[in-house]
Amino acid sequence: EHRISRGIRARIYLVRPSDGSYTITSTNSQLPVTVWNRLPDEVVVRIDIAPVINSPDFTAKSTDRMIKPNSKVQVRVPTHFDRVGRISVLVTVSTTSGLTLGNSIQLTVRGTALGTIGVVITVVAAGVLALALLVRYTRRVQRLRRKRRNAESPAATVTE
Repeated sequence: EHRISRGIRARIYLVRPSDGSYTITSTNSQLPVTVWNRLPDEVVVRIDIAPVINSPDFTAKSTDRMIKPNSKVQVRVPTHFDRVGRISVLVTVSTTSGLTLGNSIQLTVRGTALGTIGVVITVVAAGVLALALLVRYTRRVQRLRRKRRNAESPAATVTE
């Protein structure tokens, strides 16, 4: 495998998407990556995606796939993106033993799903809002009861 010529290695490569940008709408999504095998033989490749700048918020599972001869295949790579925002990632295709094939491509991934911290903040805010509504409702009920009691009690008589 390490004797694969440069010409052969260049015939198995990643296809650059039109704008190089993807949006992930849930914390666990699959990122589509297209691999083109221009060889007359089938090959097994490994696709890796890693953040350009180390980020614990983004992970991707290495994915192995058999690519038929002279074909393009879209491979969906499982990812986990635990925040809202953008991140640059580097996609590489290699043999299963680690020999790089073709050129790596850089993509921009935008996460729109609330990460763990966003979910915690949302839940706490909803709890505070529910508590504030409960307090307001309780005070309103108490005020109405006081008004009824005052209306039902005999009026104070003034003696001269």
